[in-house]
Amino acid sequence: MILAVILYYAVLFMVFIIIRKDSIFPYPDFITGFTSWLKNMLPTLVMAVCDFLVIFVILDRFRFTKSLIVKIAADFAVTSAVMYALILIFVAVHKKTQPELVVDQAGIFMYNVLIVLSLEILYYIKRSKESLRREEAAKRAALQYRYEALKAQVNPHFLFNSLNILLTIIPEDRQKAMDFTVNLSKIYRYILTLQNRRTVALEEELDFLKSYIDILKIRYENAFFVDIQGTEHTSGKTIIPFTMQLLIENITKHNIVSEKDPMLVEICIGKNEITVTNSIKKKSAAGISTGIGLKYISAQYETAGKDFRVIDTGDKFSVRVPYI
Repeated sequence: MILAVILYYAVLFMVFIIIRKDSIFPYPDFITGFTSWLKNMLPTLVMAVCDFLVIFVILDRFRFTKSLIVKIAADFAVTSAVMYALILIFVAVHKKTQPELVVDQAGIFMYNVLIVLSLEILYYIKRSKESLRREEAAKRAALQYRYEALKAQVNPHFLFNSLNILLTIIPEDRQKAMDFTVNLSKIYRYILTLQNRRTVALEEELDFLKSYIDILKIRYENAFFVDIQGTEHTSGKTIIPFTMQLLIENITKHNIVSEKDPMLVEICIGKNEITVTNSIKKKSAAGISTGIGLKYISAQYETAGKDFRVIDTGDKFSVRVPYI
């Protein structure tokens, strides 16, 4: 970076001299010209380092906007303030020994503008590359999860459990057995039809979720309950596929669900987001978690520029799902 600033400054210095002095080398000898160039080089280097820290470190760490124009305007405002502070410090230090010192503030401001513009271009290139890497990582995570989800639903363990439940309820309640079979087929159909879709209508996801919940209710013998509110807000809303099912699966995987400790999940569908809340009843010996579920959801929403939030208060677990 330092070498780039030196070369960049050398070009700017030549252009500045031509504009102000109407000559490419208005000095009596090389030593005088080089000394003048060197005296101005150090403040410019300090200014460039400060600009770099402001743009790439300080303001980047506290990103408050997604607008490129607002970001550039904020960078110019902060770097200009820093530049002016440096000028005041420079003048205060040298005024005692050089009372006749005159600071070309207009020239310094021009240098700063050009340096900031160059750094903004580098920043934009850096952010674009990072965004592409995140998108590629999210795509790989999505493909991995969809493969795992499909594999989990068609593996023998899942089939045996489902068939055992079905065999149990057929003699007792034929209608319930038929409903169970229909719900199971809906789950398979939904997973197979969403392999290449990045978003899904909220109505579709909720239909799939209801089938999944009905199977869970039979599996847990009515110890599992889901209260869905705000369905009037579903029209026109889209989310990441499998979001709701993954959240419900995460609840049953990590919490006790039994007749003694029934589980109630509250799903509140709002105008701007969905909130899923459950009480925490951790299993004493939970199975090893791969973390694919929540990591997959979080990565997908981050790629879409949305804030997927998880809130754990100790007795309540809440997730806020934004719309895409």
